[in-house]
Amino acid sequence: MTGPQDDPRPTLADRDVRPRVRTPSPGLSGLAIAALCAVLAIPLFLILDANRRGKQQRSEAGAPAQVGILSPQPLALPPALPEPAQPPLQLTSEPAMAPVPMRPAASQQAASPAAAMSYMPPAPLSAPARAKAEGDDSPLIIDLGMGDGLGNASAAASGAGDDQAVRASVIRNRANLVPQGSMISAVLETPIDSRRPGLVRAVVSRDARGFDGSRVLIPRGSRLIGEATGDVKSGQKRVLVNWTRLIRPDGVAIRIGSPAADVLGGAGIRGKVNNHVLERVTNAVLQSALTVGVNVASRTNSNNSVIVGLPGQVGSSVQNILPNVDSAPTIKVASGAEISVFVARDLDFSGTGLRR
Repeated sequence: MTGPQDDPRPTLADRDVRPRVRTPSPGLSGLAIAALCAVLAIPLFLILDANRRGKQQRSEAGAPAQVGILSPQPLALPPALPEPAQPPLQLTSEPAMAPVPMRPAASQQAASPAAAMSYMPPAPLSAPARAKAEGDDSPLIIDLGMGDGLGNASAAASGAGDDQAVRASVIRNRANLVPQGSMISAVLETPIDSRRPGLVRAVVSRDARGFDGSRVLIPRGSRLIGEATGDVKSGQKRVLVNWTRLIRPDGVAIRIGSPAADVLGGAGIRGKVNNHVLERVTNAVLQSALTVGVNVASRTNSNNSVIVGLPGQVGSSVQNILPNVDSAPTIKVASGAEISVFVARDLDFSGTGLRR
């Protein structure tokens, strides 16, 4: 008898029990596909070229072989026009002059005293005029302005305006005043899209105290209402927002008229910018294709016919087809972004029930 070692049948350890899956056929490679396309393109090109040559030969055969140019007719001078006959002159007697009536002597004597002019002696020369008449070479300056005698003083005061000192003033009611230049931290509640300008809202995230820091004038939770502008230009990365009103939780409202800023105080709110690069590239490619097509169509054909495309018409057509050639970038700011309000003027909260 033979033992288990002499058994020729394969054991489970020697046999691969994994399933066998047939792999897909590799198919044609990319190089083979390119070669096949090239082989198919060559006959197509030859057929189109032969068709074009046949049309050109037929048009040349149908055109007139030679076009005669007619010489202009010889120039001839027109006959001279006969001079018009002048009518004979008719002599007429001159009319007799009517006698001029003579004025009576009494009227002449009465009018002569009225017509006589009285003699006025010349006015005496003033001191500057006499100095000029005596041979003084200094220039004569005459002020004809209607002044009150204080013109030089006012001119000196206006000319010395740059050298005048500015007087300092003391800030009163410091505990109830948020001075100009203060920063109010806030969080944006509504998202901002530069394509849709309009009203926005934010919430104050930190207490804002008065000038001396003794009282909280703008507590946390106060609501800010402003307006976002949609005038975005190329290269701009921030949205400009103007905060117009602030409402505290206790019902006190004040018009602040202050711009929005980032956390560090920079003007505007930084957002995500979309420059529409794909749309601009597509528009440029389409515009170039239309321009090339017009240039190809304006070539002179064999039958001496010319197709002319005016640049203005092509440009207007491109503008009508591509309305967003000069599209401005789009800036979006998500809600919850940290912002600041740069106080543009002093805010006085006197008599509003402040708390320490």
